[in-house]
Amino acid sequence: MHVAFALFADAANLSQEGKLNILGVFDALQVGTLPALHPRATLVVHLKGSALDVGSHKVTLHWLSPSGNELWS
Repeated sequence: MHVAFALFADAANLSQEGKLNILGVFDALQVGTLPALHPRATLVVHLKGSALDVGSHKVTLHWLSPSGNELWS
Protein backbone atom coordinates (compact mmCIF):
# COMPACT_ATOMS: atom_id res chain seq x y z
CA MET A 1 0.00 0.00 0.00
CA HIS A 2 1.23 3.50 -0.76
CA VAL A 3 0.04 7.10 -0.61
CA ALA A 4 -1.05 8.14 -4.12
CA PHE A 5 -1.47 11.75 -2.93
CA ALA A 6 -1.99 13.75 0.23
CA LEU A 7 -3.06 17.40 0.32
CA PHE A 8 -4.84 20.08 2.31
CA ALA A 9 -7.98 21.67 0.90
CA ASP A 10 -10.89 23.85 1.95
CA ALA A 11 -13.29 20.91 1.57
CA ALA A 12 -13.70 17.44 0.04
CA ASN A 13 -16.58 15.03 -0.50
CA LEU A 14 -17.67 12.00 -2.51
CA SER A 15 -20.41 12.43 -5.12
CA GLN A 16 -23.30 9.97 -5.48
CA GLU A 17 -21.32 8.41 -8.34
CA GLY A 18 -18.30 7.90 -6.08
CA LYS A 19 -16.20 10.74 -7.53
CA LEU A 20 -13.86 12.56 -5.17
CA ASN A 21 -14.47 16.32 -5.25
CA ILE A 22 -11.73 18.52 -3.77
CA LEU A 23 -12.23 22.28 -3.37
CA GLY A 24 -9.51 24.84 -2.75
CA VAL A 25 -6.22 22.92 -2.59
CA PHE A 26 -3.57 24.71 -0.51
CA ASP A 27 0.00 25.00 -1.76
CA ALA A 28 0.91 27.57 0.90
CA LEU A 29 -0.56 29.40 3.88
CA GLN A 30 0.28 32.98 4.75
CA VAL A 31 -0.33 34.28 8.25
CA GLY A 32 0.46 37.55 9.98
CA THR A 33 1.69 36.04 13.25
CA LEU A 34 2.45 32.65 14.78
CA PRO A 35 0.88 30.67 16.23
CA ALA A 36 -1.99 30.92 13.75
CA LEU A 37 -5.35 29.20 13.46
CA HIS A 38 -6.83 28.29 10.09
CA PRO A 39 -10.65 28.25 10.41
CA ARG A 40 -11.14 25.11 8.31
CA ALA A 41 -8.93 22.65 6.50
CA THR A 42 -9.49 19.14 5.19
CA LEU A 43 -6.69 16.61 4.89
CA VAL A 44 -7.28 14.42 1.81
CA VAL A 45 -5.21 11.23 1.57
CA HIS A 46 -5.61 8.71 -1.25
CA LEU A 47 -4.18 5.29 -0.41
CA LYS A 48 -3.66 2.71 -3.15
CA GLY A 49 -3.25 -0.96 -2.50
CA SER A 50 -3.21 -4.31 -4.25
CA ALA A 51 -4.74 -7.71 -3.53
CA LEU A 52 -1.76 -8.35 -1.24
CA ASP A 53 -2.96 -5.51 1.04
CA VAL A 54 -6.33 -7.06 1.94
CA GLY A 55 -7.13 -6.77 5.66
CA SER A 56 -7.10 -4.18 8.40
CA HIS A 57 -4.48 -1.45 8.50
CA LYS A 58 -3.59 1.25 11.00
CA VAL A 59 -2.86 4.73 9.64
CA THR A 60 -0.85 7.11 11.80
CA LEU A 61 0.04 10.73 11.05
CA HIS A 62 3.16 12.34 12.47
CA TRP A 63 3.64 16.11 12.10
CA LEU A 64 7.33 16.98 12.03
CA SER A 65 9.12 20.31 12.24
CA PRO A 66 11.69 21.18 9.56
CA SER A 67 14.37 19.99 12.01
CA GLY A 68 12.63 16.59 12.35
CA ASN A 69 11.12 17.06 15.83
CA GLU A 70 7.64 15.56 16.25
CA LEU A 71 5.04 18.31 16.77
CA TRP A 72 1.90 16.19 16.84
CA SER A 73 0.74 12.64 16.13
